[in-house]
Amino acid sequence: MFQFQIKIVIILFVYLITCQIFKIHSFDSIYTYPLGKNIEVMEIAANQLSGVKGNVGYASGHPDLLYDSFLIKGCRNSYIDIPIPTGRITGDIALVLFVYPQAPLQGTILHYKASTWSTDNSDIKISLAGSTLLVSFTGGNGTIDYGTVSFPGKIGSDQWIALSLSRDKSNGKLAITINSTVLLDDDKSYPDDVQTALPGTLRIGGSQDVESRYFNGRITCLNVLNNVFNKPNEIQKIQATCSTGNWPITNSTVTDSCTATKGFYKVNINDKSPNSSISTLNMMSTASSIQCADLCSRTLNCKSFVIHETNKICKLFDKNYEYDLQSYPGAKYYTFKDECC
Repeated sequence: MFQFQIKIVIILFVYLITCQIFKIHSFDSIYTYPLGKNIEVMEIAANQLSGVKGNVGYASGHPDLLYDSFLIKGCRNSYIDIPIPTGRITGDIALVLFVYPQAPLQGTILHYKASTWSTDNSDIKISLAGSTLLVSFTGGNGTIDYGTVSFPGKIGSDQWIALSLSRDKSNGKLAITINSTVLLDDDKSYPDDVQTALPGTLRIGGSQDVESRYFNGRITCLNVLNNVFNKPNEIQKIQATCSTGNWPITNSTVTDSCTATKGFYKVNINDKSPNSSISTLNMMSTASSIQCADLCSRTLNCKSFVIHETNKICKLFDKNYEYDLQSYPGAKYYTFKDECC
């Protein structure tokens, strides 16, 4: 019995030493954000219901995930902000997400920024410059380099990419993967024993710094890990965390930061009108597109209108029906374009 206990102790000791030396991890996510329609900021690991959504849309999602993904529109106000509190990220950090870049290939895909600058790792950014992937870990208001690397020719448009980046707290080692390829798994003499500064904000689809070029494309299934991720063959396990079967019943709450107070109406299509089966919000007899636009701006939920100047018909609608139109010779169909994008 005594010898059996000794064997157990030895096995456990060897296992612990092996895990420490070779960084064996379970890849358990501490934060999981599906980033899909109606679950804008739903964090399904801890069910945190907080966040801010800019002017984002939705598009066909990853083929292995049964929901629409976020569509970042390539403008200043299109992003998602998620607060990252203190307490849960305590050592190594990894970010794993699925991205579908669309032309032009540019702008910031993801940017973590600590609420207060410090000598810790307080700024993490993933961005594109054409087909080049740029990754940086910095501290001290950007003056301390904890890992800045670039990978030319690695990013293409109109395809899903599994992307991960991580930093080992103990030795400064960076690990970056794309799909099944390890782009980097080396320390490059970066400073060690560096914590991630908390709390902070994780912006998805944009930068928290001033930029003139903005990311355009889809993003889905973001996981934040408290360990290094350097095994792309494990990506399907990460992806599985976002499956709809893991979603809680409770719906998320989201604040929309892009509430436009002004905008303009643009002629979308000539000689067309929303299908006759679609209900109108309001209507009036006028040959003036200005009067029709003014009525729409004063009508709650009005997003588009059709005017036929010869027949003096103005009809208002509650959304953009550009994909549900019928022929109406002589008509002009206008849609509202707000200042958000």
